[in-house]
Formats: sequence, C-alpha cells, structure tokens
Amino acid sequence: PTPWLTEDVSFAEDDKELNNALFPEDFGDRSIRGFVRQFLYNPAYPEFNSLQLFVWSILIGIFMGFYTAFWKILIEACVDFVWDDIPTFLKRIGFFTELGGFFPMTHYMWMCPAFFGGVLSYIFAALPMKIPGQNEWIQNLHSKGVQSADTFWQLFILSTLGMSSGLSLGPELPLILTAGMAGSYLGILSGQSVLQARVLNLVGASSAVGGFFGFPMAGALFVLEVPHRLGLQYFEALNPAIFGSIVACLTNRLIVQNDVTGYYEYPFLTSTLPSSIFWHAIIFGLFGTGIGIGYAKIVLKLKKWVHDIFHYHEGETKKAAKVDETATGTATSALDDEEVGVSIHFSAMETKPLVEKQLDQQKVAKPTNILSWVTSIFHFSIKAEPKRAAVSGVIAGTLVGVIGMFVPHVMFWGEAQLQTLIDKGRTPLPIFGNDDEPNADLIAWGQCLVDRSDAALAEEGFPIACSAIIAIAKILTTGLSVGTGIIGGHFWGPLFVGCIASHFFTDLANLISNSAFGHPAAIATYPCVAVLCTMGACHVVTFRAHTAIMLILTLTISAFDPTGSTDDGNNSGDYSAVFPLLVVSVFVALHVSKDRVIFYNTQRSRGDIMALPEVLCEPGKEGAPMVLNHGNDESNASHGNESDLYSPEEDCKLDDLSALPLQDVEDETLIVEQEVSREEIELEFESKMKEINNQPEPSSVEVPLNDYKTTLNDCPSSVPKTPVVDDKNFANGMSSARLDQLLAVPLEKPTKKNRNSHRRIMSASAAIEKTSGIETTSYSRRRLPSQFRSPGHSRQNSNSSAASRSDAQRFIRLNSYGELKDFQPSLIEQAQERASSLHRRLPSLSKARNRIRSIDSMEKQVS
Repeated sequence: PTPWLTEDVSFAEDDKELNNALFPEDFGDRSIRGFVRQFLYNPAYPEFNSLQLFVWSILIGIFMGFYTAFWKILIEACVDFVWDDIPTFLKRIGFFTELGGFFPMTHYMWMCPAFFGGVLSYIFAALPMKIPGQNEWIQNLHSKGVQSADTFWQLFILSTLGMSSGLSLGPELPLILTAGMAGSYLGILSGQSVLQARVLNLVGASSAVGGFFGFPMAGALFVLEVPHRLGLQYFEALNPAIFGSIVACLTNRLIVQNDVTGYYEYPFLTSTLPSSIFWHAIIFGLFGTGIGIGYAKIVLKLKKWVHDIFHYHEGETKKAAKVDETATGTATSALDDEEVGVSIHFSAMETKPLVEKQLDQQKVAKPTNILSWVTSIFHFSIKAEPKRAAVSGVIAGTLVGVIGMFVPHVMFWGEAQLQTLIDKGRTPLPIFGNDDEPNADLIAWGQCLVDRSDAALAEEGFPIACSAIIAIAKILTTGLSVGTGIIGGHFWGPLFVGCIASHFFTDLANLISNSAFGHPAAIATYPCVAVLCTMGACHVVTFRAHTAIMLILTLTISAFDPTGSTDDGNNSGDYSAVFPLLVVSVFVALHVSKDRVIFYNTQRSRGDIMALPEVLCEPGKEGAPMVLNHGNDESNASHGNESDLYSPEEDCKLDDLSALPLQDVEDETLIVEQEVSREEIELEFESKMKEINNQPEPSSVEVPLNDYKTTLNDCPSSVPKTPVVDDKNFANGMSSARLDQLLAVPLEKPTKKNRNSHRRIMSASAAIEKTSGIETTSYSRRRLPSQFRSPGHSRQNSNSSAASRSDAQRFIRLNSYGELKDFQPSLIEQAQERASSLHRRLPSLSKARNRIRSIDSMEKQVS
C-alpha cells in the first residue's frame, strides 16, 4: 500500500534533494496511516527499525501459531486415515484376510510405504521447479538471506503425504522450509536488505518449530544453530526469533488446548547424585558420539545409494569434471540432486566433503560393500529421472515396510514411539491398533513387543538383543526414507537411536559386571543419565545444534519413574541435576566429532563479518594485520583514495619490523622482506645508470604520484623517506627524482623501536588462504598452494568480469593498534542507517515535490 501510505508526505524547504520525508505524525498528528508507518512499514524508510521488527515478530508468531496448529491437526488426521481407516476398510471388503489366511493385514505395512514412496518420489522429480531441501535452505540463508516461496504449496502438500506414509520423515524440515519461505516473502515484499530479510526468514522458521513442538526458546535456538557447525552466529536474529517462537507456542497451545507439560517419562533419577556421575557423562558422551557418527555415515551412504540406483550417468562425467575444475577447495556432495553442484567456499576447518565425487562415472566400480554388490546385480539405468525416482522410491519404501513388519518401532519419524523406547517397551506403540482394535493385525508379526499381561516381562522390558536390532533397523529405515527425495526431517532419528543404544550399553555393562563381579555395573546405576546423555551426544553429531538439544531434552522431561517411587517418597527427581550432565556429554560429542563427519555440507560460518584491524593486533601493541581490499589497483587509483587502503606511515615503519630475526616457516607463511642495504642501493643505482646511459635522455621525466604507495611528506622526519615504487613502473620511474630518493637514505640505520611492537612472522589464516594473493606495500607476496585458492580468484580467469571482481578481494597489510576506541551500533541499526533501500526514491514520493513547505507551516497545519 505504498501510494496510500505516501499521500500525506511532505518535505522541508531546505531539503532540495528530498532526502528526509516528513509525515503528520512527525508533528504530533495521529492517523491510521501514521500508525502503519510507525509500527509496520514506512515506504520512505523501508528498512524495519527495532520497533517494527518487534511488531512483525509478534505477527509472525501469531500466524505461525495458527499455521502449526492447523498443520498438526491435519497430519494427525492424515495418519489416522491412512493407517486406521484404509486398512480397516480393506479388511472389511475382503481385500485382507485374517491372520491365518494367505494375505493378512500385515502386508499393508510394506504396501503403504512402497506406494507413497513411488508416487511421491515421481512427483518430486517431475516438478518443473525443484523443491529445496535442508542444504539449499542453509546455503540460501548464508548467501541471499531468503528462500523463494515459489514451491510453498507443493512442499506443504507433498510433505504432509510423506509424513502419512510411514516412512521415517518428520515435520521439522518442512516446517523450517515453509515458514522460512513465508518470512522471506515478507522481507522481499517490503524491500528489506539481506540482513533484515535473513532475520525474517529465521523468525518464521523459529516460530514454526517452537509452535509445533512446544519449545518456545529451544526451537528458536535449534533453527539458529543448524546453519552453522559450532553454534549460532546470526545473533541479530536471536531476540526476534525467540520472541516469535514464544508467541507461536502460546497461540498453538490456546488453539489445540494441550496441557503445558513435558513429553516423556524417564527412568527414576534421585535428587542427589555422586560426584563420579560426571565421569559417567563423559563416557556416555563418547559412546553417543560413536553411535552418532555411525548413524550419520550409514544414513548418508543409504541416501546416496537410493539416489544412484538405476541412475543414468550420461553427461555426468563432464558435469563432475566441471564441478571439480571450478570448485577446487570447496565442499561438494553427490548425495542427491539437492547437493550435486553445491559449491561453497568454506574455511579450512569446513572443507571436508561428505562423499567424494567419483569423476569417472563410466567405469563400473567393483563391489566393495553390500550396497555396491546389490547395485551390481541390477546394473541397468533408467534415463527418465522421474521414472527412475519412482522405481527407487518403491524399492526404498518396500524395504522400509518389510523392516517395519517385524520391527514396527521404527515406522514414522520416531517422536511418538520414543516413549516406548525410554521405558523399554512397557508403553504400547502408538498409531497401530492394540488387542481387539480393528487394525491390530498390522503388527501381528512384530518382534520385540512386550507382553504387558505378564507383570515380570513388563517390568524387565525387551532384552538386550532387541535394543541392537531396533537401533540398526531405525538407522536403515531413516537412510532409505531420506534417499527417496521426499522432503522430510529426521530430527527424532538420532534421539531414537541414541535412546535405544543407551539401553544396549547399560544392559551390556550389567551383563558383564554380573558375570565377572557378581553385581550390577556402577555406570548403569542411573539409566536416566545414560538415556539423556547418549541421546544428546548422538543428536549433536548430525545437526551440530548443541545448545538447542540440551534445552530440548530437558524440556521433554515430564516426570521420573512412572512405575514407582523412592523410599523417602520423592518421585520427582531433580531437573537441575540433568542439565550439567547434558552439557558435559553434548560438548564432548560436539568437539570429538567435529572433523569426522558433516551431515549437512552447507553448514558454515557466516560470511558478512570481517574483523577490524585493531582486534587483529596484540592488545596494546602496534601491528600490521591483513585486511580485505575490496577494490583492485585500477579502481583505487581512479578514485585517488590510496590513503583509504594504507596508513600514512605504513611504509615508513618497515624498519621497526626488519630488526627482528627471521624464522623458518612453511609455504603458506607470510615473511616480511629484509631491509634494503646501502650496497644493494648502490648496485641498483649503477645498473639503472647503465640503462639510462644507453638510452636517449628524455627532455623531462615526471614520476606520477599514484605510482608510489606513499609520498615523502607522509613520513615523519625520524624515518628515512623511501617510498616504494610499483614493480610495473619501476623501470620508467628511474629519474632524477628517483636518484634523489635513493641518495636520501642515511648511512646509519635509525634507532629501532621496541621489538615487541610487531611480529616478524604471521601465519596465514584459513580465510586468507582462500585468496589469490596478499597485496602489501613492503611485504613479499607468496602464491598460496592451489588447494587453498578459490577458483574465482584464479589469474587465468581475469578476462571475465566475475573473475576480476573476485580477484579484487585481496588482503593488504594495514598498520594498526591493538585497542578499540570507536564502537559500532548493532547490525540491525546499521541496516537501518546504511541499507541501499534508503537511497531508493519511491515513485509515489516524487509526486510530493510540489509539497515542499516550511517546518513552521506544517506544524501550524497539524495544530
């Protein structure tokens, strides 16, 4: 509504450039237009201020509360229809027989996932516009800040059907994508900068996750941490995201009328724990790390296998070779279409690829594992990708269903089934019928189901073998499900596997201890600690959201020990005793698994913050850190702003550095040049004089000012005035002026400053290693190894404009001091003051040129 909002705009008499729009509310008038401009959107200043962002967080939270409540009700209705109404109807009409017949209802367990897997995989592959996945959302969040909403409805409908199919596909990824699309659409529609649009994207996703699962703050932290590998970095979105998730959670609870309580009842935990329990937490953290690494690697292998089965590889050799040629030093993955071709420049810590791309696709590799062996048996390809996706989807869905026939615990995404695993089978499995219900035959062939009519068996729970079987089965079903290409999340998958693996660990420890020592193992005394710590450690390996998972697991605690109480009658346990143990185990897993497996290869550090030179120096000492030069030499010279890139005394302080001894360094280490001696100056002078004598003397030679990095007047009198000449102009610069400069060098070196003020050797950081070179005025420049250079920075591609822009981003040395004196406003405030939208003149504002009035007249009109 820009024209309506700008009908009453005015400009002051002295504002000839029409830079500052004035509205009636600026003079105390109140109207509907003024209310909208103040709290929602002002077209003259489109970048949201803190008040407007706060209001939009409330509105997004309210909308997401309704949205998640409706979607949750819809998902539950679809699951009941597919897994209760349909099989019951088919049995009633005679399609399924009784259990003793030739085709009982149990076969529906594989028929349903196979049908949905084939149909949905075909649709996802046949859509003209590809629906993004988790990697695309993360990449777009980092690069553009927004996610296109063109596939919103397709994603909403297809992901809902995928969650109803029985495959291990959950709602968290569709929630992040669809809500992020909504927030991004608001940012695009209102003309926000990337900084603000990214915040709206994150606020939408955080509100949806918080509202759907009832985690108001933990849900927001999860969304903020997922794009990174070591904690959230878009801190400007923290407050609005948390506030939006709180509002969404409250709105959702008011609609669905759910009680405010935890999710699960855990084994008993006493209010006081021994100090040795922290050693147990470390052990559980290491064990959970191993389980999490195995989970992530197997799921990725299965995902790749389902994608590659029957895949037609013609033309992929060239595509892979092109990716390898143009993305040296980047992380790429061949897991599925959403990851093929993704090329992001990571830091050195974040360049490990998930799956090495095999360039020679024409050669059939020898079977090295069971998946390769199965693929080699059915070695043929299907050219039409939708048909290939449908066939692979049917195969994956059938395998998931067959596993689910005998281990029904692993069907669906695991949120509802987790309580059954926590109490080792004492709680009946949800969704499927029990006892005399019509759809009870679905799990008639199921194993590891506890007979609750036997009190002894119900108290003991399923045995240790079932723990191993269920854990392996869940990993297999999750990998097969995500490999179909159907958009769905697996947030609960690592928690599911970690929970059942913890039972295996404690049961095995008790078994060994009883056999060897005749008493249970001390480490298995508190099964609640084992369950929670292993779940958190396993989950953080895949998603890298350590703060969020600690809070989420704490919030899922509804009660301790549902079957009994302690001798003193205390049945509540102590929630505060759990959180420190979770912190220990989760951080152990976070750092142990850091370089061993990366599930989402687009997770990386944010790329829009560069450290100031002051913070790159030692505290309270001078230094010459490297800073990014966004312009090449030609552009800088054309603007005549060389002083913006170099300190006035930068070249003059080189003598301070030359006093320090050289040290041995590696190839990627930057070394300061030695100071030029008088003998070298004399040799240089003699050689240049010979060249000059052999050439006709010009009438006058003038050295351009821009050929020097600094001028004589810029240097203090105590330092020799020896400007450095560019190499390309050195030969032409040998004139009388140049001779005077050389002769101006004194015989004795000046007194050196404190040696501790500078470093002689400074190692190149990971970010600097990705540049083509380092521009310095007095430092030697070494070409970095090719594996550390970005493809866009290649000198061979300098003919293209894109390569020229990339080549301009080089690092230069800049003298600085290790102390901050000027402090910047927040990023949101910087966006409000410096966004490009502030320089955009709206068409409706140009019509207000005839409304240039004095301030007094406008105040008089309002009064």
